[in-house]
Amino acid sequence: MTGSKSKHLNLLEFRQLVKGDEDLRIVTLEHITRVYGISDRTLKRHIAAKTLRAVRAGRRYRVTITNLKRYLNGGEGVE
Repeated sequence: MTGSKSKHLNLLEFRQLVKGDEDLRIVTLEHITRVYGISDRTLKRHIAAKTLRAVRAGRRYRVTITNLKRYLNGGEGVE
């Protein structure tokens, strides 16, 4: 491995990559609650009903920007 360049992205390169791709950008339910005023309980109900797509990481849910936009637009484009 001596002399080979690392294939890992540094933080700045990663942020630039993610900045333009809404499928990679994520928010927490806490963020959605603060910004949009939708209760945590309501969001969890919609996740259970599959009207809001989310991934659970540990104790918290994560929602991509794309899925959040679909949810806020009344579910258009939800698969």
